[in-house]
Amino acid sequence: MNWIEARDRTLEQWKAILNAIGDRDPDELVRWSEAAYGLCEKACDVAHETDQTYGSVCHLCLAYQQQGGCFEARDRFANALLAGNLDRAREIVAARIADLESLELP
Repeated sequence: MNWIEARDRTLEQWKAILNAIGDRDPDELVRWSEAAYGLCEKACDVAHETDQTYGSVCHLCLAYQQQGGCFEARDRFANALLAGNLDRAREIVAARIADLESLELP
């Protein structure tokens, strides 16, 4: 998988989450947002290719390198969703999608 495919798989996941807000159980959506993404899988591939398999692979992810990664957005999303603020949760996910669409990819 290349970086474009990895980003596109990640976008699909976040778009599915966005479309499910309000229809699916909030706990399920939080778990879904914490699942590995295409970008995570690509970072793991890079780790194996470059023999950097120790510790976290996040630093190898282009989204992490360019935008600081996904943890903060995931935490804000979970907090908004679990507080019942669905509009805020949607805003956070929409912003995450926009960020991913703007990634500079090789």
